[in-house]
Amino acid sequence: GLVEIFKVTTDFSVSLTPAGYAFIEDYSRSLVSDGETAFVAMWFSESMEIPYKTAIKVAIEGCNYLPIRIDEVPHHDRIDDRILRAINECKFLVADLTGQRGGVYFEAGYALALRKPVIWTCKDTDFENIHFDVRQYNCIKWSNESDLLNQLEDRLVSLFGRKIKE
Repeated sequence: GLVEIFKVTTDFSVSLTPAGYAFIEDYSRSLVSDGETAFVAMWFSESMEIPYKTAIKVAIEGCNYLPIRIDEVPHHDRIDDRILRAINECKFLVADLTGQRGGVYFEAGYALALRKPVIWTCKDTDFENIHFDVRQYNCIKWSNESDLLNQLEDRLVSLFGRKIKE
C-alpha cells in the first residue's frame, strides 16, 4: 500500500500513496538521533570566544550534554556534511544570533525542520538586528557572560529537566 503501479500501454508508472509518504517521513525521523550532544551555531569571532567558553559551553555541560561547535571538531571531509550530521545527531541546538551570521540562521532552520529544539540567544547590543523571520521565537537577550550563563541554564533545565552539575 506504499506505492501505486499503473500500466500505461507498454510502460509502467509508479507513484507514492499517502501511506508511502507517511512511511518515508517516519523512516527519515528514525535516522535522526536525539543524542547527548548540543550543537552550537554562532559567530566565530574573537569577541564571542569568552561568551562561548564561559557561558554557552558551561551551561550545556552543566546540564550533562556535550557541546559541539563545528570549528572544534577535527575532520578532513566537507564541513557542510559535518555540520548537517552533527545537527542530525544532537538533542538540541543553541543558536546565538549575535553578529547576524547567515550560517547560524541556516543551521537553526535545518534543526527546526528536523523538529529539534532551538534555543535562541543574542547579545543585547545586537538584539534589534534579529531577522524578522525569527522574532516570534523566545530569544534569550543577554548583556554579559554571567547573564547568558544563568538564563541559558534556566532554559535548558526547564526544557530538558536535567540537573545542573554543581
